[in-house]
Amino acid sequence: MPLIIGIIPAFLVQKPALYFAKKINLKQETVSVILVFVFYLVLLAVLYTVFFLLYNNFGAIENKFLNYTKSFLHLINKFENYFNKFDFSLNSVLEPFVSKITTYLSGVLGNALTKLPTMLINIIVMLVTSVYISKDFKKIKTFLLESLPKNYIQTLGLIKKIAVSDCIKMLKGYTLMALIAFVIMFVYFFVFRFNNAFVKAAVIALIDALPVFGVGTILIPYSVICFINKNVQKGILLIFLYFLITVARNSLQPKIMGKQTGIHPLITLISLLLGLKFFGAKGLLLMPYIVVVAIHYLKEKFIINHGLA
Repeated sequence: MPLIIGIIPAFLVQKPALYFAKKINLKQETVSVILVFVFYLVLLAVLYTVFFLLYNNFGAIENKFLNYTKSFLHLINKFENYFNKFDFSLNSVLEPFVSKITTYLSGVLGNALTKLPTMLINIIVMLVTSVYISKDFKKIKTFLLESLPKNYIQTLGLIKKIAVSDCIKMLKGYTLMALIAFVIMFVYFFVFRFNNAFVKAAVIALIDALPVFGVGTILIPYSVICFINKNVQKGILLIFLYFLITVARNSLQPKIMGKQTGIHPLITLISLLLGLKFFGAKGLLLMPYIVVVAIHYLKEKFIINHGLA
């Protein structure tokens, strides 16, 4: 994986490197290496900025978290006092649940610390790969073109062309889905007089566009906080909004993605379900893309083989 990830920046900088090499009279290889370093510096700057913002606002986040925790504990005490009338111990129910969460979090932290040396090695491998691939990109490309049979080169060229085209179409589809989610949430927040309706809808729609996350990542904790703060009406409204967005997404996504890619909505729906089943959240993004590329490749190959182009 670090090798594959390391190849991506080296590939992306080739055209800009060729352009700048002609402008400043330097070798393309030298400019490629410089641009790879610039790419990683920009990436590092973005990550540092995010970390810096989180660090600066850590105090405010911590205070809010403590307030919510106190409210939650107060709510638990109320429940416990209520259930004590019926000779029922809430601790007997909560203790196994809390114990499982603690064990899980300890395991995640321990796993992360154990894998830290491996992560550092992977990062170094990724950087070195990017530098060497960018430096010798033309040589590697020439070597592959001379070594591989012509039919393999034609197949790889066709797959690359289809993959890039389909990637753009898929991005359009996911952007349209995020825009629909934003419109629904903005109207909903505006009608029910939520504060900062536009900002909230934009942030949640942006998170919803990410393959691993979804609207539930924000709306469910948000509704729980509302219930803790005794704002029951707002909590119910957020839960209803979550179901509304989920139904809209599940209904529209196969049709929108099918229209963008030219694949039947049923095929798109099956690929989404298979992706979720075998690869989890990542599969929701990757499996439809793989299926679309495969189908378009087979269509193109059929057209070429039968002289229909």
